[in-house]
Amino acid sequence: MVTTLPPDAAVATTPMAISALPDSLRSHYHAACAGALHPVFLAAAGLAVVIFVLVWAMQKILLRETAGTALTAPVIGDSFVMPRNATSLDELRAASSLIPQSRLTGPKRCEVFRRPRHESGT
Repeated sequence: MVTTLPPDAAVATTPMAISALPDSLRSHYHAACAGALHPVFLAAAGLAVVIFVLVWAMQKILLRETAGTALTAPVIGDSFVMPRNATSLDELRAASSLIPQSRLTGPKRCEVFRRPRHESGT
């Protein structure tokens, strides 16, 4: 049963307005809301089944096997660095170990260390 409201009819959108409707009109209102939501729930259930099947078919990758690879080890190690008591000389050694060897040889090798020292004001 499909009926339309007249153009000047007020639409009940609040719970108070819906409960104020006559019983026959309120039952049609509830039936229309339930009928409109039924396809939504069917589509959501179908989508959930499809996603479940796709997840079931995914390749299993164990984390313990991939955590120790050379590509991820430095990133994971840097994420969980323990606090330490390092001197300034230890920090300088660690920082200079990250500089490529090609920059440590040649005429500008001292510039690599002078510039940060000058910028720090020491």
